[in-house]
Amino acid sequence: QEAEYLENLLGPNRPTKTETVLSTFPRMDFICFQEVFDRVHALALVSLLRSHYSHFIYDIGDNSLATNLFLLNSGLMVASNFPITKVHFHPFSWKTSAWQKCVCYGVAVCKVDLGSGKVGLLANLHTMAYEGPDPLINAALTEVKNVVTKFR
Repeated sequence: QEAEYLENLLGPNRPTKTETVLSTFPRMDFICFQEVFDRVHALALVSLLRSHYSHFIYDIGDNSLATNLFLLNSGLMVASNFPITKVHFHPFSWKTSAWQKCVCYGVAVCKVDLGSGKVGLLANLHTMAYEGPDPLINAALTEVKNVVTKFR
């Protein structure tokens, strides 16, 4: 993996399964997770990743009747090698089905201290996997663009 990049798995020269499974932990500064809804499982991931990452955010969301009926958080989690100095979560405003209203779909935007006076922005988003006939993902991406611009 050192000097190579994993190719698009849908392309004509796609790698075999054994070529895409890593036997060593990759060197990355950040890992963004989705679908980590349970706090206990998030803490288990923190425990497993603690030797590679020192900063984590998890259990992110806006628990309210309007955003998720007080049910599931966003499922977003971030592991970072750099200190996370500020986090803003924005729940997406447009949902069309009852099951979508149970999850706090949205974007978590983080400011990261990269050292030497440099600051980075990192966004982790969770959209609907199935949007149906409505352009929910396009609307969500428009919201992400606006939130990141305002967050700077």
